[in-house]
Amino acid sequence: MSQILKEQIGNLEGAEYHFLCGPPCCGKGEMAYVIDKAFTPDTDDAGINAVLAGVGMCVLGTSALIKKHVDLGTHLAQEFKDAQQLQASGKNVSDAPITEALALEIHEKYAQGYRTFVVDGYVRSEVQGKEVSALNHSYVFDVELDIRMCFQNLGRRLDSGIERVDNAKSLFPKRYKLYTDVWKKGPAAVRRRDPLRVKTLDGTCSVYSRVAQIIRWFGRLRPEYHEFIHNRLSDSSDPAGRRIAELAAKEALREPVIHVLPKRSERRFDVPVMA
Repeated sequence: MSQILKEQIGNLEGAEYHFLCGPPCCGKGEMAYVIDKAFTPDTDDAGINAVLAGVGMCVLGTSALIKKHVDLGTHLAQEFKDAQQLQASGKNVSDAPITEALALEIHEKYAQGYRTFVVDGYVRSEVQGKEVSALNHSYVFDVELDIRMCFQNLGRRLDSGIERVDNAKSLFPKRYKLYTDVWKKGPAAVRRRDPLRVKTLDGTCSVYSRVAQIIRWFGRLRPEYHEFIHNRLSDSSDPAGRRIAELAAKEALREPVIHVLPKRSERRFDVPVMA
């Protein structure tokens, strides 16, 4: 299989790619949601400015990509109809179509001004791991959580009424076995190429604590990320997003101070020194 990602998006100047990996029901989707809310304000002007500044996160999920192509009837639609059946039976989706769909979506969002991409649901095979490892400025966050706690998370998901094709307790053992047999080979392939591009996250920590570790990593890549989060905390026009940013950042910012919010905010908020 050719390296689709490298060929199709490897030359996008200034783009960064962050992949969320881990077992089923470990909280990757919740992490993606928090990152999206923390870095992409709901208010139009702030959101546009974030995108133009390159700190607005474009958060992509492979399940949503599959649904999009099926709904639009694209050239990948039939393959993805088969993929939905695979998901419903606890099996892995084929590498080539999901990789092509991801590359097409990133191209589209890049044209809109996005430069930072967070992807949930990719790097689920050795082939996908090799795709990512060949892509410059790509990083993997690998959540570790044992089967018992993942199953508890599934129970909470079902209790909350979240509907997904793979939301079935009967499928969970198959999906977790798929993770141990296939999915784990994806991050492992990236780690073999460059261990520093894979960050392991403790799944027993809160979602906000895990996102906090990602925020710290973002800040090591580019200081603008931390400056953006700092400004989000004083953004009165988007209280829900500000609160999410605050919850995530409070976990991250237990390190030496470099600056604080203006006095008018009536709150002190410390930002850590980045290595």
